[in-house]
Amino acid sequence: MSKIGSEIIDGLHDALQYAEGETENNKEHHVLIPERVDVRDVRQRLNNQQ
Repeated sequence: MSKIGSEIIDGLHDALQYAEGETENNKEHHVLIPERVDVRDVRQRLNNQQ
C-alpha cells in the first residue's frame, strides 16, 4: 500500500476511536477565529496569490 493510503487509513482509525470516545492518543487543535471577518479582503488576497 502507498504511504498516502496508509496515512488515510490511520486517520480513519483515529477518527473512529475519537467517535467512540477514546481520546487518549488524539491531538487537540485550537483555532482562533476573529469575531468579524472581512470576506471581501480575504477574497482579494486569495485572488492576488494566483
